Amino acid sequence: MKHTLILSHLLLVVNLLGAQGNNRVGIFTDGGTNPGLVLEELKAPPPEVQGTYYLDEEWRKGSLQLQEQGAVRNLPMRYDLKNQWIEIKAPEGLKICPLNRIAFFVFHPENGQDTSLYMNAGLLKIPINVSKKGIVQVLAEGKFYLEEALLEIQPSYIPALDVGTNKVRLKRQLRLFMANSEGICELKKNKSACQACLGDSCGKFQDYLRKEKPNWNNKTELLKIVSYLARG
Repeated sequence: MKHTLILSHLLLVVNLLGAQGNNRVGIFTDGGTNPGLVLEELKAPPPEVQGTYYLDEEWRKGSLQLQEQGAVRNLPMRYDLKNQWIEIKAPEGLKICPLNRIAFFVFHPENGQDTSLYMNAGLLKIPINVSKKGIVQVLAEGKFYLEEALLEIQPSYIPALDVGTNKVRLKRQLRLFMANSEGICELKKNKSACQACLGDSCGKFQDYLRKEKPNWNNKTELLKIVSYLARG
């Protein structure tokens, strides 16, 4: 009798384990369904940000002119490209001025950096985008304008498969504009845009591009283009 009871208990345990094993397989094979309390979704860790949301991460001494009456002078500032506002270290604490109140601002020369002037693009007749929400750097005494837009690439990480990247990648999209007798146009390397901006001087400029092969999404190289064209 004892052997019969032991055998019965062993068969019960084996059947139970077999049923549990079948249930575990069914969770993954029955159309990818989740029975609720059995499986928990894996959550990705907070994404790492690669790059900066600021025009320049460093605080620089600058001056700000408001569209209405008023100005801020000689205080540390930095511009947030994501939120489109300028942060100011005022004696009373950190202050924020949104783009819709800004006319222009200037970063003063320091630590080997040149003076740089930025304007609210919405105040200029520049075909930047439909909303014209952003700033442009004024170059060569207003003959050229450089736009730096923020491109935010979201993470592609899938926790369950452990594939992809869990980083928010921040890149800059640069566009160069030029003032001519017709107004302000976007300067590109293709011939039609070149002719629209430069007219008869387009051929000479295209020779320059073929020789130098500049990267149009590199700020230093775009500034070299501006320097070349400003010399006439």
